[in-house]
Amino acid sequence: MAATTTVGAQEVALKGGTAAAAVVAAAEKRLADARAVAAAAAADAPPPASLQDGPTLAQRRAAAEESVATLTASLDAVTKHLDAAERAATAADSKAALLAELAAALSPYASAGAALRPEAAGDPVGAAAAAAALRAELTAAGSPGEGDAGGAGGVLAAAAELLDARAREASADLAAAFDTLFVVRAGGVCLHPGAAVADALASVGGLPAALASVADRLRAGRVAAALRVATAFFDTDAGGGEVRFEWVLPPKGAPPPTARGDSPPPPLEWEPADREAAGAEVDAEDWAAMAAEPAVANACARALRLLDSTVAVVLGGGHARPAVDAWTGWALNDFFAPRAVLGRSPEGLARRVTAAAAASRVLEAALGTRRRKASADTAAGDGGEGEGLKAGQGEEEELTLAVQPGVLEAQIAGELRAQALLDARRSVARFADAATALAAGAGASPALVAIPEAVVRAHPDLVGCRYSASASGVRDVAARTVRAAVAATRSGSAVVGNALAAAAADAVAAPARDVPLQYGEELGGGAPPALRLAAVHHVDCRVLGAAAGALATAASPTVADATEALGGASATLSAAADAAVATVVADATAAIRAGVTAAGGASGDLGAYGTLAGLARSAGLRSAVTALRSPVGAWAGLAPSPTVRALAGVLGAAYLTALADATRACPDISEAACDVLTGVLQDGLSAAAGVMECIPEGGGSGGGSAVPPALAGGGAAYAAAVARAAAVVRVLNSRMEDIIGAFRAGQYGDALNRADVEAYVSAIFEDSPLRAQFLADLDAPEEDGDDWGWK
Repeated sequence: MAATTTVGAQEVALKGGTAAAAVVAAAEKRLADARAVAAAAAADAPPPASLQDGPTLAQRRAAAEESVATLTASLDAVTKHLDAAERAATAADSKAALLAELAAALSPYASAGAALRPEAAGDPVGAAAAAAALRAELTAAGSPGEGDAGGAGGVLAAAAELLDARAREASADLAAAFDTLFVVRAGGVCLHPGAAVADALASVGGLPAALASVADRLRAGRVAAALRVATAFFDTDAGGGEVRFEWVLPPKGAPPPTARGDSPPPPLEWEPADREAAGAEVDAEDWAAMAAEPAVANACARALRLLDSTVAVVLGGGHARPAVDAWTGWALNDFFAPRAVLGRSPEGLARRVTAAAAASRVLEAALGTRRRKASADTAAGDGGEGEGLKAGQGEEEELTLAVQPGVLEAQIAGELRAQALLDARRSVARFADAATALAAGAGASPALVAIPEAVVRAHPDLVGCRYSASASGVRDVAARTVRAAVAATRSGSAVVGNALAAAAADAVAAPARDVPLQYGEELGGGAPPALRLAAVHHVDCRVLGAAAGALATAASPTVADATEALGGASATLSAAADAAVATVVADATAAIRAGVTAAGGASGDLGAYGTLAGLARSAGLRSAVTALRSPVGAWAGLAPSPTVRALAGVLGAAYLTALADATRACPDISEAACDVLTGVLQDGLSAAAGVMECIPEGGGSGGGSAVPPALAGGGAAYAAAVARAAAVVRVLNSRMEDIIGAFRAGQYGDALNRADVEAYVSAIFEDSPLRAQFLADLDAPEEDGDDWGWK
């Protein structure tokens, strides 16, 4: 019974009041009594006779301490529960007082109970309607005073905030419900009755956003494209007020709905009222253009039917203004986009542009009529709140939807040009395949393809060469674009034709600009893979330059700007091809000179004698010979044979010239140095000759076989360098009188001049009166029988 009483007292204590204090006092008393009993037992109890007689003092003390700890924890828990119960009771009292005050303040407003009751959140339509009614009543009664936060004004402000939160919740629920009323599916659109949802959504200001979402779904479902190409478009009554619009698409690959031979184009589907609304904005020629190219016009007419049914079914006949605004944005983005008017081919483009511009004017007039009617109905109180013109707002802004043919043509031209350049750059990205194949040392590879026969016939030196699949793709893009330019010009659209010619020029010249930028690291460095890739880029630019010239010739009779645009592209490609060769020549020549310089050692004496000097000379010359052979070997089989042979001649001349210059720079040439230098020059002549012998002299003839400017005169330069090196070898192995006599007899020709002979004589022979006499007689004419007095 005592236990039952204690539990009942604790339950009463949890509710607060004086019972809580009584429970706490009883618990504290029990704790104090337990501590006293434990202390007395520990002091008075005699020690046990044995361990079997009972617990020890330590055990009893531990048990007592455990009991005290348990009671302490229980007391803390009871205290926490009591504190929580007291706070809850205080909050409940405050809430009850606040609700009573709120009820008293809102008692004059009839809709307050409906708007603020908790169960209203489960019905978004009812909650929105009640919230709108309460807002109207609060507005009519006057705004709550901002300074009266503690009185009725503060209560009304709190009610308004609660109302706004309820409206936001209702708006989200209504928007989700509205999404189910307009369903875009494959092959059609389903419209469900939703006047109550639309009215409620309009009351909370969410209807324009919901209709914009409908336009987004129409755009995402490509409904405009379907309406444009559909062979049939019809609506059916699905029962229960639901309306379904369906369309029939033509088979894939079928031509657009225009005149096809003996088949007339489909009739225009404009409603009579929409035709009448267009009035003088559209003349007979425009109607004829739309009749000949009805795709865009019928798509607009079908969109108007869909709009009218949406207003009637989904919106319940009201709220037409935000629906017209949503359809206007959809039409601007999808019905008159450049791609929509262009179609699959530029043939007949001028007629389609005219038809699309006329259709835009008819659609503008039709939507304007619906917009003005909706605004008038709203102003008269037939639309929802917040959709029409407010008092004092002024006249409604005119709807602007019509497109100008010239502007539309310019937009089409700009988009086509951008698309052509994008396609070309996608092909340029495939140049990496050629880089990978060449770096791996692959022989036959799909990354390299045969050059078209037409190009080879015009440029015979390219016979046997291949160019990259990347450049082949660029050539295809340029050819396709030029064909489109010719077709557009013949259809009457010179603007688009000229723009496409410029687009073809941009596309075909893309490798000249983009390859050095995107693959600069792969093209540089002088390693064999980089040299081979440079050769492929050279051939690519050669082939594309020839293709640009051929396309300019083919298009120039029809497209006015074709010659200038494609001719400029051809010049750009030729310059890029020449730049690829010039870069290889410059890098190789610099490496050759660096190798010959290193061969001279620290003293710069190529003929120095000794072990260390010999090691430095061997290493430097080996590096120079590698710089001579590597580019020629890399380009052989990839670049045209005349170009490779000219490259070999230029680099061979550079190597022999560097050796001759280094020999002339030797300040003192001893007899041993003469032997060393003779060997160096003879090895150099053999190396250069070996490189030249590996390159055949064939490869076509004619104007198409001209070598790049960087290699011009390569054969003559190589012959001169060989003659000079041979002359130096002769000087190194001749007596002084023979050297002087050969020079005076003109046997050295242009290989050695007077300064060269004087330098070699001064370096080889010791200073003496005889040497001075010989040098002085270098300028004297040779006389018959003059043997210089030597016996």
